[in-house]
Amino acid sequence: MSSRYLDTFQIGIAVSIVSALSLMPVHLVLTSMRRRIPAAVALWFVLLAFWVGWDAYFHVEVRRQTAITETNNLRGYLSTDDFSYLTNKPIFAYPSAERLPGLLDDLAIRSILPPGLSSDGARDSVIESVKAALLQLSYFLSV
Repeated sequence: MSSRYLDTFQIGIAVSIVSALSLMPVHLVLTSMRRRIPAAVALWFVLLAFWVGWDAYFHVEVRRQTAITETNNLRGYLSTDDFSYLTNKPIFAYPSAERLPGLLDDLAIRSILPPGLSSDGARDSVIESVKAALLQLSYFLSV
């Protein structure tokens, strides 16, 4: 089962337990049990939060390593025009390795790529300053 379904399943179990406990008749619940139930539910949520956090950290770390690999492959292709950087790679964000070189060779697309990916590493300072200003403006507008 996929992790997104497991997360939903775990939350559903917690909600079901809390719902079942809240529907229990008051006269059936012993006084000592009445104190333990909230503690058990709180412990369940703490463990659930810890598990979700650990799982998210693991997925973020895997995605970070994937992004590094993809960036190195893309940088290698852009600097050498060697198609082997894009083919037969188990990890790559674009689904078609055959179509990607055609897109990357387009001058309009190459002009908007970050300078760190370009083959020469240098760009017209006016274009880069306008892009940086627009990116900062969008950051300030979203905050």
